[in-house]
Amino acid sequence: MCGRYLVTDAHGGKRDVFPSETAAVYTAEGRMEMRWGFSLPGGGKRLMINARSESACSKPTFSGLLSLGRCLVPASAYYEWDAQKQPHLFALAGEECLYMAGLYRREQDGTPHFVILTRAADNVVSPVHTRMPCLFSSEEYRHLWLWNDNIAPLLLHAENPVETWKIS
Repeated sequence: MCGRYLVTDAHGGKRDVFPSETAAVYTAEGRMEMRWGFSLPGGGKRLMINARSESACSKPTFSGLLSLGRCLVPASAYYEWDAQKQPHLFALAGEECLYMAGLYRREQDGTPHFVILTRAADNVVSPVHTRMPCLFSSEEYRHLWLWNDNIAPLLLHAENPVETWKIS
C-alpha cells in the first residue's frame, strides 16, 4: 500500500517520492525534512513504510508515537498497485494537496524518519487495492491530528472524511 507518492513544488515541478527518500512533512513544531521508512529490528535494507491505523495504538513500535510523533505527509497524489502490478494514481476531488496521517521518530543516527498510516480502502480505491492512506482533508482534522493528543487516536477510526478520485 502506498509505496510511492507524488509531490508538486511551488514552481509546478512534479516528483515521485520513493521509500528511503527525504521529503517534507509537517509536525506540531512545523515543516521538517524526513526520510520515508523506519528501519526494521535487526537491521537490513528493508524499511517499514506504512503502519495499519487499526493496530497502531496497540503495537509497541507505534503506540508511543501516537502521543509524541504524529505528522502529516503532504502530497499531490499517491499510487496504489493492482493485482497485475500496474500503478494507479489517486488524488482528492477538488484539492491540489492531500494530507496523509503519519508517525515519525528519530533513528539511531538521529535522523527523523516517518511512516504513513493506512486504513481500509474506500469505494474508489478498493477495486485497485484493499488499503489506502489515512487522509485528512479538513483543516480541523489536520489541526486535531497534530495538536490534540486525546482526539488523534480517535481520528484513525473515524469514517474517511474525504472523496478520492482516480487520475490513472
